[in-house]
Amino acid sequence: MEYVNIGLGSEAEPTSRVKIRGRTADQTMNALKIVDWNGTPIFTVRNDGLVCAKEILVQISGSPCWGDYVFDKDYSLMSLDDLEKFVMENKHLPNFPTAEEIEQRGLNIGEIQSLFVMKLEELTLYLIQLKKENEMLKRKIIEIEKKIGGEYGEN
Repeated sequence: MEYVNIGLGSEAEPTSRVKIRGRTADQTMNALKIVDWNGTPIFTVRNDGLVCAKEILVQISGSPCWGDYVFDKDYSLMSLDDLEKFVMENKHLPNFPTAEEIEQRGLNIGEIQSLFVMKLEELTLYLIQLKKENEMLKRKIIEIEKKIGGEYGEN
């Protein structure tokens, strides 16, 4: 089987090549394979539609494009009770697409990664809140124990 190499870079020294194949020697199917000059695969689109890559850079645009805004003082973090109610009613997290929406329009990797970061940062805020509540409850327990004469009322 003949392959056509298309050099990318200067004519004298192409830095990469593109191979378009129907079938490899080990009978795997590749519709498109991009390899470096040494023949190491960088990006592969298989005939079954699966994409394989060593690394993918997704550039996100728009405002806000990243979840750090949840740390702003004016950000309104949903209460855990409201979050629980939303999840039970809607069967997904707020701001996330539903399974049906993903099936219909696909998955925007940059958008979903941004949502994951936003939710991770919200979870961090919830943990900080819970830690503060826990510390306050510990202090109250210590105060009560002192008033009643020791742990569980024993002297």
